[in-house]
Amino acid sequence: MPSLNTVARSRCGPTTPRVCNNLGNVLAEKGDLAGAVEHYEKALRLEPMNPEAHTNLGVALAKLGRRDEAIRHLQTALQQRPDYPQAQSLLQALTAPLPNGK
Repeated sequence: MPSLNTVARSRCGPTTPRVCNNLGNVLAEKGDLAGAVEHYEKALRLEPMNPEAHTNLGVALAKLGRRDEAIRHLQTALQQRPDYPQAQSLLQALTAPLPNGK
């Protein structure tokens, strides 16, 4: 049986940003953050004005320790959809001062 990422790659055609985003979500849930990032990025290449994909990419990047990139994608999501609570709360968490003041 093919791996999830193999299936995801074969089903993520050039005109399916929603499928790419959803497959990214599945990969993220399975712990394959690198694979998830790849699919979120593909979704955004196909549909740059997709706040859900920007937010999902921001979440995955934050989990990978790529804070600055995560912040940029969350800010983009909020520019596209200012009332997006998931993007707002994660952006707040990433930009809040640390308890020790750093």
